[in-house]
Amino acid sequence: MQRSRVDCRRVPEVFHAYTAAIGACDRSGQKGAALGLLPRMRDLGLAPGIESFNAAVLACRHGGDREAAHELIYRLRAARLRPDAWTFNALLEVYGARGGMGHEALALLRETPP
Repeated sequence: MQRSRVDCRRVPEVFHAYTAAIGACDRSGQKGAALGLLPRMRDLGLAPGIESFNAAVLACRHGGDREAAHELIYRLRAARLRPDAWTFNALLEVYGARGGMGHEALALLRETPP
């Protein structure tokens, strides 16, 4: 089965559309749908950027899914992306949903290799 590829001239639009869709899923409380869009981006030949990962991490706040947020942070680092202020804020949202565990969020960012 051949994977679909995005027309190279349309990559920025498609990339931003997927990132916006991840954010929309988050805002409507659909964490599973948000997380499912990252592999779909890869299937199209798009490498999710920091914005995409940040939106997905933020979606993990629904239910305080720390495990999924951890996995995303490790995948973000494996993709050689650096966490930014939005990443920190998203993680704090996830940990805040589980009872104000901000110190653990910061520890996670410190322990994952750059």
